[in-house]
Amino acid sequence: MAMHPRISVVIPTRERADTLAQTLRTCVAQDYDNLEIVVHDNASSPATAEAVERHRDERVRYFRSDKRLSMRANWEAALERTTGDYVVYIGDDDLVTIGGISRLAELITSTGAEAIKWSSVNYIWPNRSTTGAGFLIVKHQKLFGDYTFYDGSDILDAMFAGKLRMSLRTFHVYHGCVSRGIIDKVRARTGQYFCYQIPDAYTAFANAFVAGRILHVRHPVTSFGHSANSNAMSFYEDPAKAAKSGEGGTPYGQFISEVEADDTAPYPYNSHIRSMSYHGLICLHIANELFGAEREINVQAWLDAALAETVEDPLYLAEAHEAPVLYEYDRMLKDRLPPPPADLTSAHRERVSTYGNRNTITKLDIPTLIDGEDNSFTAANILSGLMDTGYRAAPLGVLSPARHAWHWMKLRGRARPMIG
Repeated sequence: MAMHPRISVVIPTRERADTLAQTLRTCVAQDYDNLEIVVHDNASSPATAEAVERHRDERVRYFRSDKRLSMRANWEAALERTTGDYVVYIGDDDLVTIGGISRLAELITSTGAEAIKWSSVNYIWPNRSTTGAGFLIVKHQKLFGDYTFYDGSDILDAMFAGKLRMSLRTFHVYHGCVSRGIIDKVRARTGQYFCYQIPDAYTAFANAFVAGRILHVRHPVTSFGHSANSNAMSFYEDPAKAAKSGEGGTPYGQFISEVEADDTAPYPYNSHIRSMSYHGLICLHIANELFGAEREINVQAWLDAALAETVEDPLYLAEAHEAPVLYEYDRMLKDRLPPPPADLTSAHRERVSTYGNRNTITKLDIPTLIDGEDNSFTAANILSGLMDTGYRAAPLGVLSPARHAWHWMKLRGRARPMIG
């Protein structure tokens, strides 16, 4: 194992120059030299290129597609541009923690892991917050944690057995790190690395077919950002609103229009079903077929979870009734749906409205405003200050429960003046 492995941080982007600029700031602030930052622009306006130009760094490599691609195809095109021994994908409103790539390189060289997944905190951008102010959602169980090693075959067994907690929060390339060796093995069997329109979720399943030693660490190298234009957040929008495509529609509406135009996608995508467990089942089905495994899937467990996720929101339930049948599982799910509800008030929207007011023993919402700035770069700096030496110590070894509790207590003490 090289002492300083080359690491590629990949940022696929589309018309989000404002958030991209701040995400790039967190990347170029890294103190690790053998790093490339690949920005792959999905046919955006000139503002995106201008945002990249403002953050000149010899480690930044900018590429632009001349035509609009699906998210899946843009991720695949971005992968073609990478040269790293290890690859990490983040979104254009996410962040890399201060010193995160150096710590990731240390983990790679000290453990020999082929893939690494870390827990993440969440940053809510001001334009997504119901209060108009950005903040970090920090949970104690996601910080200062020890390592857990897994074998890829054990994870694969859990997926086929329908153990969803292991399957859906596992080792994909988005906010995770995957070796070039794993990527090459997957592509040798399937042609493309991203074979489904939710590319990050699919790689969790495909990777498990070829991965050996895998590491999970409860400590963030990167963290999620949630802005008004996030695909992930737009996924849960009102279906009538999300169905609108083009400049006036939501990011999810644009996502769907590009999916429909993707003539290189090997498998279809059912946009009417909003359950991630359903899409996890489809990803496992696809990987099982492409790898020729012909293993039996515990479909009942996957569909039970998909049904629960679908009926918890009236809007999702109503839309699922309108879903076309693209896979055998679609009919199986639709046959189990209760009647469409009369009240179509979104439960998800009500959950989002609670953002910004948590201050409990195990979870904090921490403001991220610094000198008039409130963005992913200030969030990264707030996070670094909060975790201080504990953040830097965690990758050096296992922390006892008592030591973990001590670090969390210290973090809460630093956060108290910010929370008020």
